[in-house]
This record gives sequence, C-alpha cells and structure tokens, in this order.
Amino acid sequence: MLDLSIIIPIYNTPIEDLSRCFASILPLERNYEVLLIDDGSAAQVGDFCKAFVSQHPSFQYHYKENGGVSSARNLGLSLASGKYLTFVDADDVICADTLSAHFPTDSTPDLVLFDMILTQLEKDSMWYAFDLPEGPLSQEQVLYQLLTASSISGPVAKLYLTDRIREADLCFDTRFIAGEDWMFVCDYTTRSRDFLYCRKPSYRYFRDNSTGQGRMIRFPDTMLHNQLARYARKQELLISFSWQNCDPVKIASLAAAELIENLFNSAAVLLLAKQYTKERKEQIRSAVIDAGKQLLPHTSKKTRLKLWVLTSCQAALRPLAMMRAVYLKFQ
Repeated sequence: MLDLSIIIPIYNTPIEDLSRCFASILPLERNYEVLLIDDGSAAQVGDFCKAFVSQHPSFQYHYKENGGVSSARNLGLSLASGKYLTFVDADDVICADTLSAHFPTDSTPDLVLFDMILTQLEKDSMWYAFDLPEGPLSQEQVLYQLLTASSISGPVAKLYLTDRIREADLCFDTRFIAGEDWMFVCDYTTRSRDFLYCRKPSYRYFRDNSTGQGRMIRFPDTMLHNQLARYARKQELLISFSWQNCDPVKIASLAAAELIENLFNSAAVLLLAKQYTKERKEQIRSAVIDAGKQLLPHTSKKTRLKLWVLTSCQAALRPLAMMRAVYLKFQ
C-alpha cells in the first residue's frame, strides 16, 4: 500500500502556480501518489498537467466536467489508494521536509494536524493550528478549536486515514460553496478518536483576500445560507457532545461572535456591491439578533459595535464598509 495520496483539485489555475505546487511535492520522501483532478479547466491547463504526468509516474491526471471544488475532491477521495490522504490547493505548496520527517510510522493516529505558513503580499507569518505543545490531542481539544477558531477549519495541512473516511462514507457537500471544508473536517473529527499535533508547518498558504468577496458578490444568497448552516452545525455539536474540560457557554459565545463578524463582513461587501437588498438585510439582522443572545459580557467592543450596527444603526454600515474596503486593499 502507498503511504500517501495527495489530492489536488484544479480549475484554470495559472501554469506558474501549478508548476510551483507540483515542484514542492517532488522532494517528498514517501511512497506517494498525486491525484490531479481537473474540474473542467481550459485546454492549456490540461495539456500542462498531462505533460507533467508523463515525466513523473507518481502523478495521475483525471479530467471531469466542471462541478466545483467539492466534487473534484470527492472524485479524489474515490480514487485514493494511500494509507493516508491529504489535500493541497493548486495555488499553494507543501513543505515536503516536514511531511517526510513527521509522517506517522510507529502509530496510526486518525488525524495528524500541522501548522501552516501564511504568505500574503510576499510576507510570511506562522499560522499555528493550536496554542498547545506538540503531541497527542483529545477529540474535545480538536472540536473546541473547530468551534472557536479558524486555524484548522480547512482540509489542508492534515493527514487523514483513508480507511476511516471510507468507513464513515464521508465526502464534501457539493451544495456548499463556503464552509464545506469545515463541515468535512468536523464530520471526520466526530468519527475519529486518535489525534496528533505536529507543531511544524507542512503547508504554505498563499492568501488572496478577494476570493471570498468575489464569491459573496456572485452567489450572495448561497453564501449567506452556508454561513448560517455552519453556525447551526456548531449549535448541534454544542448540544450533542459531552464537554468535560471546556465550557460550552464560552464556546457558544465565541461561535456567535464569529458569526456576527462574518455577517458584518458579508453585509459590507453586499452594500458596496449594491446587492444589500431588504430581504438580505432582514435575514442578516435576524440571525445577528439571535447570535447576540449568546454573547458573554466580556465579548470585545469591536464585535458589539458590529452587532449594534447590523441591528440598530444600519446607517453606520456604509462608512464602516468603505473603511474596511480601504483597509483590505492595502493588506
């Protein structure tokens, strides 16, 4: 059996980014396969991938009609033959030295979690998965992080047991265009027991702030639905999981604060794009009112300001949205 399957969904990714991504994998000192899932890209992308595959036998090229990143990852899941699998976005890279040195051999944890390097405007910063020392984690620790922070919400920088995914019949929800990553990681975590944290970066993420804003403008109602569905899933976990060492009231407050922040950002983008309709305004206002009931007294003034704007002073949204747009432009 292969050690590792690497699943890379591709949709019209620039050739220079594909080259950078593929090159980062080649030094990996493991018995691996790379599944290139072309989700209906233009011909030149497929031609480049086919040429690369012809020179590197560990790489496979699979074409499918365009269906979105979730459907591409799901095809990769069905084809994976490695003991573990991992996901890589085509415009990012892996840190092969970390994966080579810290690939599990003496034990078989269900999930191995790594740190990431965040690259934005050619500046690097470390994105730590946990504020904890390296070593074994409990399911509760992983779920707490999933419900209260964004550091492990994506599918990347992790090793998953392929058999565990198959046993649970897990896949990415193709109805979502935002939050499906978190849903998958969350569903996998609830079906797993052994977790290991490696406090080293296995992945370099190249951030583009415009991606989320673009999707909000193109698919506003779907994006809002996805944000609310993710929050509803957090509420379900809070109720169904038997918390031993974490305060569910605190978790509920942190989850509510995150929703308010996300909905404020969504409202700001929609307003400036002239898509902040009466119906969307009321949908956001209603959700924020409900989430505000979960906030603890020590919640930050910044979050409470956004709560007030969305529920009681919509006139203040425009100047704040414009300030936010300027800030993001220079980040």
